[in-house]
Amino acid sequence: MKKTTILCVGLCAALAFTSCKSSESAYKKAYEKAKQYDTAAPQQAPQQTPQAAPVTEEVAVVAPVEAKPANETRVVDNLDNVSVRQESVTLINGSGLKDFSVIVGSFGLLSNAEGLQQRLKAAGYDAQIVKNEDKNMYRVVASSFAGKADAVNSRDQLRGTNSSVLARILSIDYGKKRTGLAVTDPLQIIAGGLATVSTSELFDWLKAYMAKEPVERIVIGEPRQPNGEPSENLQRVQQFVNRWRKAVPEVPIEYYDERFTSVLAHQAMLTGGLKKKARQDKALVDEISATIILEDYLRSKK
Repeated sequence: MKKTTILCVGLCAALAFTSCKSSESAYKKAYEKAKQYDTAAPQQAPQQTPQAAPVTEEVAVVAPVEAKPANETRVVDNLDNVSVRQESVTLINGSGLKDFSVIVGSFGLLSNAEGLQQRLKAAGYDAQIVKNEDKNMYRVVASSFAGKADAVNSRDQLRGTNSSVLARILSIDYGKKRTGLAVTDPLQIIAGGLATVSTSELFDWLKAYMAKEPVERIVIGEPRQPNGEPSENLQRVQQFVNRWRKAVPEVPIEYYDERFTSVLAHQAMLTGGLKKKARQDKALVDEISATIILEDYLRSKK
């Protein structure tokens, strides 16, 4: 078992939505239940080819740090001031674990840890998975170093607002008067309601949001009739998409079938036990519809 000093990027303890606030969303309860299950359920690792027993080591892990805009980032002149903690972990996947490791995610399920590891590898990181047996949690290591200074520098790069590795996916349920919005957590695992805004203010609202939160891409509902024919709202959606692609080409936007999302949103509200008054809240329906679009999109990419 190796002792590692851990620096975290602010996401490893829990997949909390820092910007997703929906007081009545049916998905809040579902998320809380899923979170409890994720941390309590016994883990089942996929079958692996027989190999030598994993080396159990104690490695230094660098503690989580909230992502902030550059103008809010505190400059640390003395490395002794950087918060770290030590954990006893077992290397599960990868190689090269050293004394100081940068942790970007913690999961109860190995499959979720493997998903983040693949995203990090695709971005050029030599990512590893370790397990804290005491907490029964899988940690995803973005990078590992012999010295604390290199680990701190790597952590600070990861927590930058322009880090595509930790960027969200945002979905839009576009309406004539109101637009529902939803986003993933930074690890792109869970979808949650974000807000409902006036459609006339949507463009500026999104730009302001993205100045604070990194967004990898936008998914917008493509309004069609049940038979596949375009609905009356499709032209308005296309106008918005064309405007966005011209003004913000660095954030791609793509269509996703939104048929039946309003019906599914009402069903979700009933299942969630919301009262009649809440179910009649059109803004809440729009937000849940955007969440359903995003959940379906995430499932389609698995």
